[in-house]
Amino acid sequence: TEFNPVDGPEGAFLVQIASLGSSSPVSFEIIAQNDVPEPSLVSLSDVNNGEFESRLVTISNVTFLDDGIIRGDQNISIRDETGFGHVRIDNSVTELIGGRIPEEPTDLTGVVDKFNGNYQIKPRDSEDLVVETIEFDGEDVPRDSTFDVVTWNIEWFGSDNRGPAPDLQISNVVEVVETIDAELYAFQEISNRSRFLEMAEALDNYRGFVSFYSQEQQTAYLFKNSIVDSLDSGELREGQDSFDWASGRFPLFFEFDATIGETTQRITSYNFHAKALGDRSSYNRRQNAAASLKEFLDDSKSNDNLIVLGDFNDQLNFSTYNQEVSPYSIFVEDENYFAVTKSLEDAGFVSFLGSQFRSMIDHIV
Repeated sequence: TEFNPVDGPEGAFLVQIASLGSSSPVSFEIIAQNDVPEPSLVSLSDVNNGEFESRLVTISNVTFLDDGIIRGDQNISIRDETGFGHVRIDNSVTELIGGRIPEEPTDLTGVVDKFNGNYQIKPRDSEDLVVETIEFDGEDVPRDSTFDVVTWNIEWFGSDNRGPAPDLQISNVVEVVETIDAELYAFQEISNRSRFLEMAEALDNYRGFVSFYSQEQQTAYLFKNSIVDSLDSGELREGQDSFDWASGRFPLFFEFDATIGETTQRITSYNFHAKALGDRSSYNRRQNAAASLKEFLDDSKSNDNLIVLGDFNDQLNFSTYNQEVSPYSIFVEDENYFAVTKSLEDAGFVSFLGSQFRSMIDHIV
């Protein structure tokens, strides 16, 4: 049969072995001992001619046309001297997910299949495609000796008409929070305050609070109250221009004492959701907001422990607008600040996965 979930020309989709109903069941035999198939050495032109569908193949000297980090359920464009093609990385190929897309020509092995009219090559593991793994300093530090911080634009959390049903939204967030088990979460795009607080109530050992802007989308904090002792919170308005802060989304500050083991430190965090969009005016507003925030921190908090985090709506190495200087370069270039998430951006990771554009726009400094 042909797997064809939408209307389209016959022969363009995946051919599969399937039952036509109870009158014609699929019969099969389990072979206890089987020779491991040897891949056929082919070219992309051979693959695209349809000669090797459902077969294991190897293509030599393949160049990858995309860069960055491999994600699950991702198609990557490739070419060799005979033509162009696609590599499909399924979510099940966990050995490859999180690795770096090869920058130099390499050999590729995989099974050929066809989807939506296109042949694609599906590697099975890290032997079929050798990729560089990404490692970060500090991953060997014991979990109980660290203060873990998360920023998450949760996209219209609590809305009745965006995303899944509110009850499912709440249970999904609870699952993520409990899995990560961080001490502090900074959220953006909370559209229903009562549902956020309901989510916080569903979590043992956590408390939370939400901003009070005039806009529907709010920022919020969730913190582990066995570690974090709340002292003060509110909007940072001093020296800030409402227009630059997306017409009123001022940074939400949170002052607290954090205790890990026998050590307690006083920390103030600033959670913000910067002006979006990749145009000149929006870029200027992000740049102005970053400058006014840094000026306040330099003047008033120079001796304090600070965490600046949230949806920056821009990158750190260069801007999403016309690849100009990042609006946040003033933080990156100042030795008094450490952009923790720059290492992710440097390695090619992204936090925004649009259909046409990928970028690292959510940060912790």
